[in-house]
Amino acid sequence: MKITSQEALNNIVDDNYYQKVINVLPEKDIALDELFSALEKQVDNKQFMHIELNIGDGIDDLDTKLILETNIINLPLRYVNQLKKIILPENQEDVVNLYMIVESPYVSKSSLVIKIASTVAAFIDDPDSVKNKISQWFTDQLEKIAEVEKDSEQKE
Repeated sequence: MKITSQEALNNIVDDNYYQKVINVLPEKDIALDELFSALEKQVDNKQFMHIELNIGDGIDDLDTKLILETNIINLPLRYVNQLKKIILPENQEDVVNLYMIVESPYVSKSSLVIKIASTVAAFIDDPDSVKNKISQWFTDQLEKIAEVEKDSEQKE
């Protein structure tokens, strides 16, 4: 799927994209079914999407967020000012990608890790393969977060 730079800017600047937040309590196994269900319904929409699985109680900043977003640039959609500087409104067509984002104070100094899952077109062609990739990457990130969190607690 492709979108013009101007359409992409309109999505971002006007917050004209699908947003969904799913809250779950921390457990050993985090089910991604609801995340994938929302992804399948929205991924081929010309409007971008932000689907977030918030793992935590929502009380402090220690919650972990697993996010799937569509965009033409690998920055979260909430970074409007930076995206406006990078995406020029010339009407060239850009490929829309599906990005996996993990936010946690235990994942990096910036509390953010972003990786491309696939293009939207590749997801539409082979959704099971891309969902497996997403599941594995999120699992790996959650394991790293658990290790860092455990080390942090032991140091205190």
